[in-house]
Amino acid sequence: MLKSIQLANAVTIVCVACYILFFIVVAMAPDLVYTYMASMALGYDFSGMEFPENLDLGLAALGLICMAASIWVFVFLTVWLYNRMVK
Repeated sequence: MLKSIQLANAVTIVCVACYILFFIVVAMAPDLVYTYMASMALGYDFSGMEFPENLDLGLAALGLICMAASIWVFVFLTVWLYNRMVK
């Protein structure tokens, strides 16, 4: 039996840390993101895609909160359903 609340908390913390890390990378080095995406897409031209120059912290915080809440609920319900089916 898995503990649904503890697992949901752990997965949410890892995802929030990744979100913050990627936000910092995009804010400090957007060219790095373009180069990485081009290398992963076998040289596809991403020059038409633009990141905003000033990243809005309010929208980033709203995105972080919505992402964390939806991840927590999804993991909690998945583990709860898994535990019910295992019994």
